Amino acid sequence: MHIPNLRFRSLRGLLLGVVLSVLPLLAAAADPLYTAEVRVKSQSPGDTLNGTARALLQVLERVSGDPGVKSRPYLGPELKQARSLVKSSDFVQKEGLNAAGIPSFGTNMIVEFYPDRVRALAKRVGLQIWPEPRQQPLAWLVVDDGKKSPRLVSYRERRAAHALLDRGLYRGIRIVLPKGNAAEKVLTGAILRKDWRAVSAASAAYVGDTQLIGVMRRSGDGWKADWTFMDRGTKLREWSSEGTDPFEVMADGGNGSADALIRRYAIAGRPPEPPPLTEEQLAEMEAEKARLGAEDQQTETAAAAPGVSVVRESFTGIQNSADYSVLMGKLNAIDGVKSVMTVATTPAGVTVEITYQGDPSALRAAIALQGLQSGATRVMQQPAARVPPASSDSKPADTKPVESKSATPAAGTKGASGGTPAPTETKPPANTGQEF
Repeated sequence: MHIPNLRFRSLRGLLLGVVLSVLPLLAAAADPLYTAEVRVKSQSPGDTLNGTARALLQVLERVSGDPGVKSRPYLGPELKQARSLVKSSDFVQKEGLNAAGIPSFGTNMIVEFYPDRVRALAKRVGLQIWPEPRQQPLAWLVVDDGKKSPRLVSYRERRAAHALLDRGLYRGIRIVLPKGNAAEKVLTGAILRKDWRAVSAASAAYVGDTQLIGVMRRSGDGWKADWTFMDRGTKLREWSSEGTDPFEVMADGGNGSADALIRRYAIAGRPPEPPPLTEEQLAEMEAEKARLGAEDQQTETAAAAPGVSVVRESFTGIQNSADYSVLMGKLNAIDGVKSVMTVATTPAGVTVEITYQGDPSALRAAIALQGLQSGATRVMQQPAARVPPASSDSKPADTKPVESKSATPAAGTKGASGGTPAPTETKPPANTGQEF
């Protein structure tokens, strides 16, 4: 009776061992470029849909190399259909520490997408494409913590460089570390001296022709890293990273490497054709056009209102933002100034356009009273002429009777001795407005 039990237990253990050995292989089969992990509030349908959309954004950022993928037009409706691109998804529980150091637990969602569907989506919405296969930069990283002598971080110390490696994977590239044999450890001095020939010679032992060279040192209370990225013997980029968090400083090496490769190898996308407008959209466009036309007409009418002038004035002695603030304050303080718009700025000063209720000569006098250093003046618009309104009880400006050509009254009229007076001609009132 004991033998069957032993066999059962052995068989169960064998099956468990097979399953545990296959699971890592299945996980490894997932393409990291098209797989993303995001935090979700719960496993509800709404949170799942939201998490899938955010995971798709991560994958699109890796595929295109464009960090501004969220702001791309035409992408919103596609995100709502993100589930149609999903190859597999799963939920995992993650444990971490909050700011107070207390263990916290959360749910993460791991989503793998179909590569061909993601690439088709990127092309459809006009994203650039970062071709595959991609380079795998060889990272020659030297760390100097000030306590020990500078040392090369090799594959054996990959845990110390996890921030760099993880950031590279997040951006879509796999960064590798050297083996760290005795000959490579001696290379530390050459890296500090920026002897790129020695680094290139040592890199020949590995597959690939791109290198990320970094030197990370203590800098006061924080850290500083100097990076150089080489591709096929050409220096693509040099940059520096600083901060109090050494992991963030190290991770910036992955960001810079991805940026350098994207600039060199990414293929620009073609903007998609906008969808045809519906009748409702066309009607809305026509209504908006009519509204804007009416507003423009009102603006032109207001600009040509009687008594309003527009003057373009140049001021000198404006050296900084404080001088500019003083100038604008004094101009807006002048009575009658409606608006002040900056037209141009030069090393010598600033040119503004002033809308003023009054004559340009009065504006120039007010500017002089403010003590401002005025240069060139150009009158863009003179005040329009004011026409006084006609009054019902006002008398004509000039009226006189029209003399008859003969002394004999016209037929049907009486004479001057006691009849109806001859018809008179009234001239219109003279225009007293001033012409400019």
